[in-house]
Amino acid sequence: MAQDPIGTPRRSTSLANSATSATGLGRSASNSIWTTDSAPSRVTSGATANTASLAVGGSQSEHVQGLWDRFTFLKNTDNIKNNLLEDVLTRYSHLTQVFEEYKRENLLRLGEEGGKKAARQLKSAAAKYLASLDGMPKDLRIAARLYTNVSGLAQTCVRARLVSSVTIVEDFLRGFTYGDDLFDVIDVGYGKDRADGKVIANFKHEVHNYQCRHILFGCSHDNGFARHLERYTHDDATVAKVTLLEGVPFEKELRTLPYQQQKFPGLFRDSKIVVNSVDLVTADFSRLRHDSKHNLNVFNPNSAVFTPPSQTPAPTTPAFSPKTLASDALGPLRNDLTRTNSMSSVALSEAAPSVSTPNGGGWANIAKGSAHLPYKDLTKKVAEPLPTGPAVLLNKDDQRIDVEMEYDHEKVFSLKKIKLCNQHYIGRGCCHYQAGNRNCPHRHDLNLSAEDRKWLRVVARETVCKKGTACLELDCIYGHHCPYPKQTEGPQKGIACINGVNCRFAKEMHGMDMTVAKTLREQDLELMDA
Repeated sequence: MAQDPIGTPRRSTSLANSATSATGLGRSASNSIWTTDSAPSRVTSGATANTASLAVGGSQSEHVQGLWDRFTFLKNTDNIKNNLLEDVLTRYSHLTQVFEEYKRENLLRLGEEGGKKAARQLKSAAAKYLASLDGMPKDLRIAARLYTNVSGLAQTCVRARLVSSVTIVEDFLRGFTYGDDLFDVIDVGYGKDRADGKVIANFKHEVHNYQCRHILFGCSHDNGFARHLERYTHDDATVAKVTLLEGVPFEKELRTLPYQQQKFPGLFRDSKIVVNSVDLVTADFSRLRHDSKHNLNVFNPNSAVFTPPSQTPAPTTPAFSPKTLASDALGPLRNDLTRTNSMSSVALSEAAPSVSTPNGGGWANIAKGSAHLPYKDLTKKVAEPLPTGPAVLLNKDDQRIDVEMEYDHEKVFSLKKIKLCNQHYIGRGCCHYQAGNRNCPHRHDLNLSAEDRKWLRVVARETVCKKGTACLELDCIYGHHCPYPKQTEGPQKGIACINGVNCRFAKEMHGMDMTVAKTLREQDLELMDA
C-alpha cells in the first residue's frame, strides 16, 4: 500500500482513476502526475491538462450557443403566435362590428316585428342602466317618445338602400309603438325644425316634472341641441337628472357638456345614414314597377334610385320609321294607342279621320290627319325669376338650393387667410364673442366694408351646413350643396367637382337638381312652425 505526501494510506491507482473520471484523459496522462520523473515530464503532463480544459470550454460554448438558438426560435415562435392572435382578435372585432350593424339594420328590415324587438331591447337596456344609478326605485316605468317625419325618414332609408320600400319603415315604426304601451312614435310632418321643437318642448316639460326621475336624451347627431342644454349646466339637479344617449358619435359641442353619457351597443346606428347620389355614368334609368305591400303608400315606383324587392321592366314602346310605317298599319295602332297621362284616354282613331296613302304613307300623312285639331301653344314657358328677398329655395326633392354668387379668387383667398368669424360679421353673431370668452378661434377685430362682407359670404358658402339639404333657416350663411366647379376631364367629367373624393360636401350634395320647384318665404316658414 502506498501513501500520499501527508501519510494517508490509499491505493496507488485510486487518485489516477479519479482524475481520469473527472477530466476524461487517458491512463498515461493521469499516472504521469504521480511519477517522480524529471521536470520535463511534469511540464508535458501540465500541457495535457490545459488541452483538456480547452476541450471542456469549447463544449460549453457550443452548449450556450445552442441555448441562444433555442431561445431565439422560441421568441420568434411567440411573436408569430402573438401576431396571429392579434390578427384573429382584430378580425373578430371587425366581424362583431359588422354583425352588430347588420343586426341593427336587420331589425329595420323586419318591419313590424323588428320594431317590436327594438322596443323590447331599448326598454331592457334603459332599465339596466337606470338600475345602476343611485336612488332609483325598482318599479320604474319607462316611457319613450320618438319624434320624426315618418315620410321623410322612410324615403331617406329607401334612397340609402337600407330597405326596399317605405312601407317597411312605416311597419317598423308601427311595431315600435306596439312593443310597449308607453312607447310612442309622433309623426311631426315635413321640416327638420319641427322635430327639434317638439323634442325641446318635451324636454322642458319633463325636466321640471317631479314624477320623472331621469331623462335619457338622444341627441348625439345634432349640435343644435347644445344651445338648449347649456342653459341647465349650472343646475346640478338637472345635470344629474339627464343622460345624453349616444348613437352616432357626439358632435363637438355636445361632448364638452357636463352631462352623463351612455351608449347602448348594438341598438342604435353608430354612423349617419348616407344617401348615395345617382351615378350618372353607370346608373340604370329604366323605369321599374314595384309591387307594394297591400298597394298602400307606394313610394314613387318610377324612381331610378328605388330598389324594389321585385322588378318587372315596363313595356318598351316600339320605334317606327316614316319609310316603314304604312297606312294599313295605322288602323290597329290608332285603335290601341291611348294617352294615359293627366288627360282622358282618347283613341287616336277617334281624333282624326282616316287619310288615304297612295304613295305608301309617311309622317306627312299623319300630320295631315291631325290638321283639323285645335292649335295648342307648345312654346316653352319662361322660367320665373328667382326671388330677390329672403327666401328658401327647394327643388322637387325638397333639397335646398343656394342662390348663385359671384366669385373672385384673389379676394376670396385673401379673406380666407385672415380667418374671420363668419357668424360675427354676416351671421347671427358669435355666441363666444358675445359671452366675452375666447373660445372662438377666429378674428372679430377688423372693420369690414360691404364689399368685404360680400366676398365673406362666398367664403362661408364653402362650409357645409350641418343640417345639409334639409336646412330651412332663412338666414343660413353656409352651403347646402357643393359650390365648386365640376371636373372638365376624366371619367367623372361633368359629375364630380374639382376636389374629387376629398370634397367636404357629401356625395348626395353633388349633382343635385338645381331647378327651383318651391319658394318658401318668411310667412311660409312661420306657418310650417305653427
